[in-house]
Amino acid sequence: MMEFFAYNCIIRLCHCILLVNKFNLIETFKLSIMQKHTYFILTFICITFLSSCQKKQDPEPENQSSAFKSTTSNQLTIQSSQLIQDAYVISFSEAADKSFYQEPKLLALSWKDFYWDYDAFHQDYIFIRFDYSALPTGTAVGKATVTLYADTTTNFARPRFTPEYGHHVDNSNINLVLSEVTRGWGDSIITYYNRPVGSINAISLPAPVTKSQAYTFDVTAIVNDQLINGNYGFEIALSEFTGENRWSFYSSEGPYPHLSPKIVLEY
Repeated sequence: MMEFFAYNCIIRLCHCILLVNKFNLIETFKLSIMQKHTYFILTFICITFLSSCQKKQDPEPENQSSAFKSTTSNQLTIQSSQLIQDAYVISFSEAADKSFYQEPKLLALSWKDFYWDYDAFHQDYIFIRFDYSALPTGTAVGKATVTLYADTTTNFARPRFTPEYGHHVDNSNINLVLSEVTRGWGDSIITYYNRPVGSINAISLPAPVTKSQAYTFDVTAIVNDQLINGNYGFEIALSEFTGENRWSFYSSEGPYPHLSPKIVLEY
């Protein structure tokens, strides 16, 4: 398109020169000199302009599916949605038979609903499983950490209430507990009713100091056990379900891939 535009400009200018010659608006000798100089200048401009149009195309955006599975000589980072299954389940009666696996957030909480089950505290559990298939066979992991990032952009409250974002803790004595799941589940079919029960190797971290606090768990022992006995992922829940307490994290379906759940394996 740019080359066509430049060519048309040159043709039009040459036509102007010929019209000047046709109507004898300047002397023939002077016109001849002007034409030579003009053609030389136009040729130079054309070559320069067309050369500038042959620039390289901008590089394609980095593939997000591979950008978050990076490997160094002794470290593997997994944060791609294609290598993570995650979901949360809810105990209250209207949703206990559903899986929340395509939500932008993951919730671990105890909460009262003002519409249903008013007298009961709901219990929300998070389940996450990372794909370790990129690890060399027979690898023993020297260190493994799971990081969850606070969801500070998804409104938790119903529309009729004041918007709420991030964590909310009424009882600072309640901990967030990550533990190893011991049997299989699928993110699209897990519910409160069929969730795996009886997790082991619990790791507790205290209540958050801020609404936007990220959590990092040292899961070295759990990962090494998973590599031997089967990888069924992790459960994240509250140490007790009393009071109104909420931990809200981005899921692998969230709007910010760099804030998805992440595991770093050193081996």
